[in-house]
Amino acid sequence: EELVKELGHEHATNACGISLTQLISLIAHAKLAIGPCSGPKHIAYACQTPTFTLYGAVSETRWGAWFDRELHGFIRSPIQYLSPLEQTGLPENYAMLLISAEEAGEALLKHARKLGVSR
Repeated sequence: EELVKELGHEHATNACGISLTQLISLIAHAKLAIGPCSGPKHIAYACQTPTFTLYGAVSETRWGAWFDRELHGFIRSPIQYLSPLEQTGLPENYAMLLISAEEAGEALLKHARKLGVSR
């Protein structure tokens, strides 16, 4: 929601609550899809839409792009892996929350510039 407020509806959309068909269409026509490692990211891969992904305690080499890697930027948590036992009692998305907004923003802008994506 903060990105939508900052960039305006013509440049950013919060896709929560839309249908799968609408989501696929939205992603297919986007200049850049931004979000966590999730189903919509994989839809973007299939649509050949560039992405920027926030990874928690998962491996980009396992869950990231297999092809067209230059289209898909990312930032990873400083924690690369947590076993189920290590996750016990931690807040949801603990590893992802260790990525600072400043680091994520800088990495996103660097990737967008590399792709020639702007408002």
